[in-house]
This record gives sequence, structure tokens and C-alpha cells, in this order.
Amino acid sequence: HTNGFRKQANTTTEILPMLTWRPNPWHQLTLDFDYRKIRVVPDPYGIQFRGGSILDVPRHTKYSTPFAHVDQEVFRGALHYEWRFSDNFMVRNNFTLLQRDLFLLRNSFGSVAAGSTAMTGRRLRRQTDDARDYQYQLEPVWSVRTGSIKHELLLGFEYLNQFNAFKRVEADLPNIDDVFHPVIRDTKQGLVFSRRAFDGHIQAQQFGLYAQDFI
Repeated sequence: HTNGFRKQANTTTEILPMLTWRPNPWHQLTLDFDYRKIRVVPDPYGIQFRGGSILDVPRHTKYSTPFAHVDQEVFRGALHYEWRFSDNFMVRNNFTLLQRDLFLLRNSFGSVAAGSTAMTGRRLRRQTDDARDYQYQLEPVWSVRTGSIKHELLLGFEYLNQFNAFKRVEADLPNIDDVFHPVIRDTKQGLVFSRRAFDGHIQAQQFGLYAQDFI
């Protein structure tokens, strides 16, 4: 956890366990799990400009919405199974699942015209992302020699499935009447997210074959 610059807090929670089971010299199973939860208080504005000049205000001055925040959760699970048939041949199987959920509530736009003290055109942006990846790999590996040269030959098959749904909308916010003595009048009541930026999803599947020779 950190309070951050300009009191913009950032908290990250991580859980990263891993377990390996090897019942005999020919079989090995590894389970790997990552969990991360990230909470950030965004401050997209920093110190504002008036016209083409930066405002002459203390650097801790804030113009962002008090209840703005960004929450992100990341889950990653991986299964690795290795079957060694002999000293010269083994097969590796890898399966990975990745999921990321994002909720974002932060300011966008807003400007101060030259000669003015008011910040106008302020908006609050709300965005949600849901991303999921599934990946599988199959890799036979041979150890061979050609004369005095030792080779490790790897053949691989890979399948990847990706899905991402995303949506962003925006709501108008009250002006800040005096940027030199800002009073933020933003409240959750009465917010209308009527401006749609985008709303869609992407899905893709990929197949791959590959080969490598390690000398």
C-alpha cells in the first residue's frame, strides 16, 4: 500500500501459491495460481493549464472527483504436466487460464480557457472490461545426437482462445468555478451516464505449430 503523490492511494494484494507433485521420476505435475487485486485512486488531471500556461497553484491542488477509483482483479491458473518416457523422450502439457476484471471510474476532459478561472466541460468516465484467455500447449521433446553434437528437438502445438468484453460511458459533471480555490461539487446522486464511448467485445481463436532445435 502507498498513499501516493497528491494523496492518491494505491493498494495491491497478491496471493501466489505453487505446488509441485512428483510421484516418481517419470511424472511431474505443477499447479501455479496467481491472484492480484489492485485498487487505485486515479488523478488524471494533475495541475491544469489555463490556455497555454500551467496554473500557478500549489502542486497538491486536486481537481478530480472524490469518489473516483479503479479496481482490477487478475486470476491466473496454470497446470503443467511432464511425462518422461525415457532419458531421451518426454511430453509436456501446459494449460493456462487468465481472467482480468476491470472497473474504472475516473475523470476525463475539462479545460480552463485563457483569462478564465472556471474549469468547464468536466466528465466522469465509467468503464468495465472482462478479459479471459485460455491456452493449451503440447510439446514432445527428444534428445538425440548427430555425431558429437547433442540436439534437443522440440515439436509444439498451441491453442489460444481469447475473449474481451468492454464498455465505456460518460456523465457530465458540474463546473469548478474557481480553479485557484477549487470546490468539487461532484456527487453520486443525479449522475446520468448518457454519453456512450464504446460497447463491444472481441473473440479470437489461434492455432499454432512450431519446432525448435537446441544444440
